[in-house]
Amino acid sequence: MTADLKGQILTLTANLDPMQHLKNMDYPRRAGTEGDQKGAAYVAQVLQDRGLKPSTQTFRFEKRRVLPRLILPLVLLVWTLLSLANVRYWESNLTVSLIVLVLPLALVLLILNLKRFMRYSFWRRRKKLAQVETKLAEGRLDADQVVTSQNVIAEMGPDGAEKQILFTAHIDSISSKLPSMVSMFCLLLGLIGFMVYSAIYLLHVLRGPFLQVDFAFWAGFALTTLAMLEVSFVSRMFRGNASHGIIDDGTGVAILLELAQYVREHPIPGVKFTFGFFGAEEAGLIGSATYYMQHAGGQVKPHVISIDMIGEKPPLNYVKEISIGRLRMGEAFNEQIASIAESLEIEIKGKKFPYPGSDFGHFLLDGEHTTNWLINKSRMIHSKKDRLGNVNQDLVNDALKLMVAYLSRLD
Repeated sequence: MTADLKGQILTLTANLDPMQHLKNMDYPRRAGTEGDQKGAAYVAQVLQDRGLKPSTQTFRFEKRRVLPRLILPLVLLVWTLLSLANVRYWESNLTVSLIVLVLPLALVLLILNLKRFMRYSFWRRRKKLAQVETKLAEGRLDADQVVTSQNVIAEMGPDGAEKQILFTAHIDSISSKLPSMVSMFCLLLGLIGFMVYSAIYLLHVLRGPFLQVDFAFWAGFALTTLAMLEVSFVSRMFRGNASHGIIDDGTGVAILLELAQYVREHPIPGVKFTFGFFGAEEAGLIGSATYYMQHAGGQVKPHVISIDMIGEKPPLNYVKEISIGRLRMGEAFNEQIASIAESLEIEIKGKKFPYPGSDFGHFLLDGEHTTNWLINKSRMIHSKKDRLGNVNQDLVNDALKLMVAYLSRLD
């Protein structure tokens, strides 16, 4: 059975070549730039050349302003200085102590309600997006305050099909001043330090065993924690366009283009396929939010499969759960992919991911869609190293084989 399947998939994928698209998209594509438009035009042209009729969905969103993003770093700075001044000069004044403890209390409440907070955050993002055109028409926004990007959508199969699948990948790229792993490490360590510092502070206020803690400890602990958090927050404010976005997410785009070719050549009766090549994912899942708002009301809820960040360090991964909110991904798909991988002798492992960090997020959080995410570990994303010369071609081809095998079983 294993040999039969391997031979079948080798035959089915013999004429599929995702690497050709990566060679043609090896340039920066930050949302709103010329590269972003060039990438979308390339995707649309490939689909047209293959006999499909893609549509381009243009949208606009507000540029992120610097001042609002400075609020949290400034609040943390003031909070740290206030807490230290209270210990050093005011002998832990009860009123000031209670004010200081409001912030960690708010964080605890947030942690206890993360799922609700995420849903609110995604809903608010869509609401702001829906207001952009009105604000422009009313003069409350100027043209230079918005970014224009686009989705490219291709559909195949009957509209009324009971089974529908939406594949997603994102066209845009972005670069960060710090490697993503360093930024996440600073954030995690900073949050842990913040909660430990707050707990010790509470014990100090309650006149517990930490009554006589030396001030040098307070200052060292608090300032180290502050530095970690500030580095993580501030690094996210200054993003550029140096990354070519080959791993994140040129590979997803390339795999979807070849899957669309496969479906065109091997139609699957009774299934409608939508290939969503979304823009402005790195700006906050904006393109998928635009698509979601226009299609969420449909009677048939598509199975959403995101292919994002493939092509660096093996093994391939399917996401089992989003840790924040303990949101389960589609178990049937994951089981099928694991079984197929075993038959094809492709290494794949299930993993948890901390947050819904790809275009399936809007669909996952509404609680009405089955969603899945194919991914693998990467240290090069959002950096100058994310370019064609560093992509693991075997991983890209293995991911394509897995998806072709999955589709072949839908026949």
